[in-house]
Amino acid sequence: MNWIKTLLVSLVVLIITSAAQGQALTITTNQALESAVIGESITPRVLSATGGTAPYTWSLVSGLVTSVGKLATGLSVTAGGQIVGTPTALQATTGFTVRVTESSTPVKTSSKVLNIAVVSANPKLSLAAMNAATVGANYTWTFAASEGKTPYTWSSNSTLPQGLTLNSTTGLLSGMLSESQSPGSFTLAITVTGNNSKSSSGNLVLVINPSFVWVTESGLANGKVAATYSANLTVAGGKAPYGFVTKNGSSPLPGGLTLKGRLSGIPSAAGNFSFTITAKDSAGPVNTIERTFTLAIESYGMSVSGPATLSGQQYKVITPGTFGVTGGVAPYKWSTTPVLPAALTINATSGVISGNLTAVPGNYTVAVMVKDKGNQTASQNCTVTIHPVDLLEWVTESGLANGKVAATYSANLTVAGGKAPYGFVTKNGSSPLPGGLTL
Repeated sequence: MNWIKTLLVSLVVLIITSAAQGQALTITTNQALESAVIGESITPRVLSATGGTAPYTWSLVSGLVTSVGKLATGLSVTAGGQIVGTPTALQATTGFTVRVTESSTPVKTSSKVLNIAVVSANPKLSLAAMNAATVGANYTWTFAASEGKTPYTWSSNSTLPQGLTLNSTTGLLSGMLSESQSPGSFTLAITVTGNNSKSSSGNLVLVINPSFVWVTESGLANGKVAATYSANLTVAGGKAPYGFVTKNGSSPLPGGLTLKGRLSGIPSAAGNFSFTITAKDSAGPVNTIERTFTLAIESYGMSVSGPATLSGQQYKVITPGTFGVTGGVAPYKWSTTPVLPAALTINATSGVISGNLTAVPGNYTVAVMVKDKGNQTASQNCTVTIHPVDLLEWVTESGLANGKVAATYSANLTVAGGKAPYGFVTKNGSSPLPGGLTL
């Protein structure tokens, strides 16, 4: 059975080899190789390829146009596919070309431009300007270096600002500036040391701004509906200029107010409001502080004016009563509570009470109410008095003027009281009218 296993393994190897041989010959080494340090023997940079027929033979291509560049002096490419040696001169990352040749016939080759920089043995410390820090705030700054031999080690012979530490491995200066740290400009002496013990030093300036704090107290001055409101928001410390925004998720500002450097506008509704505002300074990175403010918006003292009483006789048209309002925000809507006596109405827009007095005589007291745009209300009581009608009585005397036979006769019959219009008929059972006369 062992010979069967051996045969299967051989077949698998043959299939894999045939598949590889069938692929195009391609150099798979990354174009950018790890930098080398001048004067130091490099760890061999291994070249790799796929496809074609192994073993491969490697070589450096020469005689190409000068824009391609060349391999640094002191380095070479071995036939086995390694870049080795000790570079003796600095060189930028200008590309050079390597070629790989397979073992089959006809011979196939593949080429690729690679680059390997030769850098100074001494690291170069970056002196880029540092971001400012703020007392009482978190701070991070990563020092940077180039060339030399990595990994680097970082150190400082300066006394660091209170609350900050320097990571010797990453070069990260970080921490929260202590509240007791004095603001100002501080010079930091920083040293970066390469893995070959060669180092570079330099001075960098860290500006520390005063603590970023709110000056405006949390309880804002009261406002009134429909009256212009303005409140300055003030902070101190950090780095000016400052900006203010409503915190995400905070309760909204009172209706009618906006936040544009200050809180201002014309409040549209009364109530007690609470909201959170975030202040930002101009430091890099930006410092932010939050404060929750309270603001009471008072009613604007809306009031109703108009007649306290309206009256008239039953069955007659009432003299209209007009009501007005001061304060508030138009438009207004008028109503009464309870409703007016039958046939009387109040105009919802003008506040005028009018109509006929058809209800039972008596006193009817209602609250004349007005509501404004902000749903605030004001009211005034008004009593509607309906007087009973007078008793119906004769005005014409019982003795009528004399008439003559064959002469035209006319006499007006007049009554008062009751409710006009009036009608007249001859009473049932009465003596008839004189001949020739009609009623």
